[in-house]
Amino acid sequence: NAIDEMIQRSNGEVSKQSIIKFPTRINTDIFRPLSRVEVRKELNLSNTATILITTGRLAPLKGWKFMIDCFILFEKEVSNSKFYFIGEGEEYKKIQDYIAKNNLTEKVLLVGEKKSEEIALFLNASDLFIMGSYKEGWSTSLIEAIACGIPACVTNFSSAKDIIIEGENGYVIDEHNTEMFAKGMLRAVEMPSPVYNDNVME
Repeated sequence: NAIDEMIQRSNGEVSKQSIIKFPTRINTDIFRPLSRVEVRKELNLSNTATILITTGRLAPLKGWKFMIDCFILFEKEVSNSKFYFIGEGEEYKKIQDYIAKNNLTEKVLLVGEKKSEEIALFLNASDLFIMGSYKEGWSTSLIEAIACGIPACVTNFSSAKDIIIEGENGYVIDEHNTEMFAKGMLRAVEMPSPVYNDNVME
């Protein structure tokens, strides 16, 4: 979809034949399934909480407000839940203010930028990965999450339906509709992880 849009914007200057698709690569020595119990212990995270995570730049196109609004609905059904944002960006203060305005300071946490190894730990500690982006290319963040073996619920950005196999490793929600997305989150979090993170052979 992103390629088709670029060709259209070029007004005939770029042809489909002149473009080579080169999906983002990740290091699967880093992004791989680990024991959830051990990782939560290492990060000092609760073993009983339902943990949601998103990674990437804190920018409007990433849909941070949409994701928080969806989490508010999700949290009504799964009360012992927390939502972690990993990343930095120009909207950090706005997000912080929105979290405070909604009395979510204990529930939605901005943990800042992390190295790849730390991101992999947070992903493995999580029960669900979410993305509410309005636009993406080939999503590195989503690939990293899937490689760690956790289910995902994402909006229908370019590459989402190439990476997510509906009902197997997550769900793609076609509209930016908070109720629909929250329902998708609830379905996804109930899925058995594609790799059961507590039975990983190290």
